Amino acid sequence: RQYRGAVELSIGGVAVTHTLDEVTDMWFGEFLLLWRPPNGSSEALGPGSIGPGVTWLRHSLAAIDVRYQTAAQAPDVFDEDLTEMVRLFQRDNRLDVDGLAGHQTQIIINTLLNPDSTLRLTIPRLAQE
Repeated sequence: RQYRGAVELSIGGVAVTHTLDEVTDMWFGEFLLLWRPPNGSSEALGPGSIGPGVTWLRHSLAAIDVRYQTAAQAPDVFDEDLTEMVRLFQRDNRLDVDGLAGHQTQIIINTLLNPDSTLRLTIPRLAQE
């Protein structure tokens, strides 16, 4: 949690409070991201993939922006149309443009779908207080 001029951290379940200066002096920008894939699988989705993960990807992209909407006869098949939409999404979000929905692409999709429940550590946020 962040307070005016201070940050509360939980270290081993114990809450400690530090000033922003103390945190920025100790933190070098490295962190561990714990993430649970929404489709239950941590595998990258790409051309030829079939299943509920592909359906989730297709619907999620369309929910983020109508520009990413596809017209698929089989929504659970990762086709060329979906590949192009993934590439467009990656380009728009400054990701490596490879047409594969790997971890980074899926994490950004999750963040955009539900931004209020996504915890983030960002330098601009720390610097604002």
